[in-house]
Amino acid sequence: MIKIVITLLAIDNVSISNNLEILTRRPHIAGSEANNEAAAYVVSVLTSCNILCHVTSYDVALSYPFSRSLVLTKSSSEEPPISFNLSQKVYQGDPYADVADEVVPTFHAYAKSGDIVKNAYDEGAIGVVIYSDKKDYGGGDGEAKWFPDEKWLPPSGVQVGSVYGADGDPTTPGWASNGECERISMDEVEKRGDVPLIPSLPVSGEDAEKIIRSIGGPIAEDDWQGSKDAPTYRVGPGPGILNLSYTVTIGMHGYLEPLIPIVALQHYLRAVAYLNVDSAVGGPGFHAGATPQLEELIKRATQKVKDPDNSSQSIYDSWTSSSSSPQASI
Repeated sequence: MIKIVITLLAIDNVSISNNLEILTRRPHIAGSEANNEAAAYVVSVLTSCNILCHVTSYDVALSYPFSRSLVLTKSSSEEPPISFNLSQKVYQGDPYADVADEVVPTFHAYAKSGDIVKNAYDEGAIGVVIYSDKKDYGGGDGEAKWFPDEKWLPPSGVQVGSVYGADGDPTTPGWASNGECERISMDEVEKRGDVPLIPSLPVSGEDAEKIIRSIGGPIAEDDWQGSKDAPTYRVGPGPGILNLSYTVTIGMHGYLEPLIPIVALQHYLRAVAYLNVDSAVGGPGFHAGATPQLEELIKRATQKVKDPDNSSQSIYDSWTSSSSSPQASI
């Protein structure tokens, strides 16, 4: 039996902050020069930790819009059309906040944005505008503060993600897009249903409120309503242990997702198991979710580590005292 020793190293908050700041300086859409620069930076960080790594390139089918515009026209009103500039407010120290000339995909919320677009298409919609509601991402009410004062998304902020319903290159489902590999036709891609067949556009909550105010029809249910100071939502219609011989594999979200996982990844330098780094950090206390094989290991490891907020007890003690169940989530 191999004795597995897990050592939790102190993580430097300043180093994490610096890594996150460097990786979020510019929008880095897949296939862009900014994305190459971000990849090169990650390689340099891992190489500095004596980790052998390399970058593999693939020839993939990517979708980039030629242009983006949004105009609200009220057919039954003499009011002039409202044109949205689709830009975020620029804050001091954040010169790349303006995304008006960048390729920006849509984001995922409680329902993945890909599902939102597919559901809209199935119901006959010809386009989708997706936004980040202040209730969910802006602090919830009029008293909340946002970036750069607090963590919440500013009113002009636009979340990003993907509306693609599968993984990898849609023209090579199930195999890598290397060189002259076999590819399916675009007709076959559309028939598979993973690629959205209607246009979608991400906008800020600030812009979305102007559209919401123009929508008529019955008032939506309470669960659909936004923050306290948001307009009333209606349903329409609208105005138109260390063993270096082990192979270490770490899974995490890609660059379409928030960058916290990759920042944490830069500090996960040793492991003897597959780590699926999805939610690397969340909340003030410890929580673990794992397959049953790791349950006892997690419990033993947390029993050996003191709680940094209460040195009289272990992480395990704090975990079990604040949880409805003393078991790891399996």
